[in-house]
Amino acid sequence: MAYQGAQTLNNIVSINEAAEGGFYEFVFDRMLELGDDTILIDKRLVEEKNVDSMQLAAQKLGYTLMEENNRVWLYHLNEAEGSFGIVKDYRNIAIGQHAQGICYIYPEFGYGESNSLDDYTFEELLQYEKIYLSGFTYDDKAVAEKMLTDLADKGVKIYIDMQHIPDNKLTGKSEFLDVFAQYVAFTEKFPVLSINNGSQFKLDFKTAGYEEWNTVYVSGASEKLKNAYYDSITSLTYLAKNGHPNITFMGFNLVHYYHESHLPELLTFLNETFEEEPGVLMESEIVPTSVVYEADKVTILAEHDDVITGIAALDCFIPQEDKEKVSQSNLLVVDKGTTIYEVEYTDFTLGALVSIVGVAGCLIFWSLLWAFQGGSKSEKKN
Repeated sequence: MAYQGAQTLNNIVSINEAAEGGFYEFVFDRMLELGDDTILIDKRLVEEKNVDSMQLAAQKLGYTLMEENNRVWLYHLNEAEGSFGIVKDYRNIAIGQHAQGICYIYPEFGYGESNSLDDYTFEELLQYEKIYLSGFTYDDKAVAEKMLTDLADKGVKIYIDMQHIPDNKLTGKSEFLDVFAQYVAFTEKFPVLSINNGSQFKLDFKTAGYEEWNTVYVSGASEKLKNAYYDSITSLTYLAKNGHPNITFMGFNLVHYYHESHLPELLTFLNETFEEEPGVLMESEIVPTSVVYEADKVTILAEHDDVITGIAALDCFIPQEDKEKVSQSNLLVVDKGTTIYEVEYTDFTLGALVSIVGVAGCLIFWSLLWAFQGGSKSEKKN
């Protein structure tokens, strides 16, 4: 399927990645969000040890196994009849180019549509209990830091993956909120981590397919929560706070490492750090909708507010009556009643002009080529 240019590219890629990693609650939850009432799964993509967990995840989301053969499973959502949408509010949010991975483990995290903190308002982020930042950006560092600090003052818990923080434009150092990311490469000895009951475990990066583990540890923080020991004298901080109880700094790129290793002890550590349980889902209420597609507009009739429609939030969809265009997870969101989106191709004139110039150029080229070939033939005859 040629989905590379789709508005929902990130949705599709994330579902594929989660399926490969065995995060099936995320897979079925996000497919429901996309409006998929029927799902066909190739058995070659699911390891034998994961079949039971996949089937359990399907049941949690209301999907029933209708048919199967030696190659595929066919699931259907019996609750859905005709067009439908989803009403769901995520409890937490993940922001940044590398933040999607936390959603696979804990599907209660929604994924922000923008990597830039500047595209979110204080009021918008205040509705979430927890914010995970990995690969985020900003235009003004001081403004971004103040917004996050103000959110933390209001009780929002913020987790910052130091592996992917922006470099300080003034100093060139990897620093945020006066905490630094220090780069380190593990090649032989493995760092030893611990969980709250005192148990320790090694990050054996070679079993995860790495000959070398390039990562960061945390420095400059006032409160060192967790230190890793990998020889008798060296310790590196991988979990810390810096004066604010609701802002946590994380090193060692541990969310990504769990995707690669599925180390049970590491999952226990992440559960303790994020105060979450893996695979827990937000309630998704399935609500009926009516959608009429015409050449120049799309009309959506909904019976509830804040309905995620399963329709891609394309740039060419322009809401009528000066209404605000609302999207979530790259999908249109509508309120109760009738919502009409006109289809307007904003670059139509420019595109048409480019096409005309292209056609004219081709005609000129072929005319010249025909004339040249005709002249050559005449010379040969003479």
